[in-house]
Amino acid sequence: MPHENPTTKESVLAWMKARAAADGPMRAAAERRTAEPPEPEDGADDALSVLGRQHNQVNVLLKQLQALPSHGTGGSPADASARKSIVDMIAVRLSAHETIEEEHFWPTVRKALPDGDQYADTALQQEREGKDTLTALDRLDPGTREFDEHVEQLISQLRQHVAFEDLVFLKMGQTLDQEELGRLGRKLRSATKTGVRGA
Repeated sequence: MPHENPTTKESVLAWMKARAAADGPMRAAAERRTAEPPEPEDGADDALSVLGRQHNQVNVLLKQLQALPSHGTGGSPADASARKSIVDMIAVRLSAHETIEEEHFWPTVRKALPDGDQYADTALQQEREGKDTLTALDRLDPGTREFDEHVEQLISQLRQHVAFEDLVFLKMGQTLDQEELGRLGRKLRSATKTGVRGA
């Protein structure tokens, strides 16, 4: 005998909607629901923790982007709009992240590591390529195959870049002591807050 799913019955769905509408906390949660990743809780403020939390936020957005159906996989206009919104959020987050890295992190990498110039130059080149893809995405209609192709390219670029930066973070963690990492982390956090206020 086939199993019947009670939630497919109109009367059950109507009852569930009425319950949710009558429940204040549930209503408030639904109103707050957004693709925007949660702001990281204040935790360790060393440089590697600060930058690592920002990476985690970008990863959350990438997962949400991949979870939404694309134009090529039968996505609706609403899905296309949501994908575009997430791409815009990624662009904003990356702009802030890369700005503080360029001002504070990569100059420190150049001084601290024997191959620091090579690491910094590689990372900055990867960031330029990602920015070029984001610029192209900004001009494209999210309901097109070309947009989907650029999204896939962006996801690949960002995953490669995050993996590369994680390797540099590991080397910096082995080279700088906690006091130096803490000083750099406070600079990064301060620059992040200044950037947010200036946005």
